[in-house]
Amino acid sequence: MLSDEYYESHIVHNNIYSALVVSIWSKCELTLNKLSRLCTEQLKCSPPKGFQYDNQKVFFKDELGIKFSSLPNNLEVNAIRILNNIYKHQDGYCSQTNLNKIARSIATRWKIEPDKKVDYTSLPIQEFLEYCHAFFGQLCADSKKIVDIKRPPV
Repeated sequence: MLSDEYYESHIVHNNIYSALVVSIWSKCELTLNKLSRLCTEQLKCSPPKGFQYDNQKVFFKDELGIKFSSLPNNLEVNAIRILNNIYKHQDGYCSQTNLNKIARSIATRWKIEPDKKVDYTSLPIQEFLEYCHAFFGQLCADSKKIVDIKRPPV
């Protein structure tokens, strides 16, 4: 009986940590969408073809010349996005396909393995916040500089 309670408590604990990952990524998506909308309004250009991450990447590259790969913690931010999707769409199980979308060094460091459930309790949540802060802080700063240069006169 106690082993069942221990197992249940681990599941709840894991779900709480996975909810933190989902919450962090949700805030990132919101920030990304707001920033692209602001840039679209200021530059009088076409918006992204959708608010999915890959469409946002294309928008920032094509309209502002900003490559996400040049931003700090790009690989970690992408891994956080994938972990969010793994939890929401695969009940926390990491397929080989999803694992291939995460940089190998990050998957190893965060102990993410193929065809296993992700242990969200072992993930460095505080570091996730720092990675996202650095990535989006730089994206905002770079976007502002470019918009100030490219903005059409009023």
